[in-house]
Amino acid sequence: MKILVSLLLAFAIGIPSCSNAADLVVGSISCKEWLEDKASPSSYMNQHVDQSWVIGFLSGYSSITSIDFLANVNTQSIFVWMDNYCTSHPSKRIDDGALVLAHELIQKMDK
Repeated sequence: MKILVSLLLAFAIGIPSCSNAADLVVGSISCKEWLEDKASPSSYMNQHVDQSWVIGFLSGYSSITSIDFLANVNTQSIFVWMDNYCTSHPSKRIDDGALVLAHELIQKMDK
């Protein structure tokens, strides 16, 4: 998992031509943009940057809280969760969704 996260982050950092790269630094793209990037074949690179940002955010949050809530979670389930969140909350930002997901995963650990 750590190798995958490192590769995804390196991939995201290495794409300076992405038009919304500055937004991704702070996770401020909207859920609407997340869904648009996923739906459009021409936004293939943006989709991967979006996904890499979410994985990096969750990994960082896990590290800073010292809670390994990603131990039993695969990336595909994270992306499906984000798709569902963004469909229900298109005006929210992806950092909002990632934070909600982190808290849900932490709560599941307590059960």
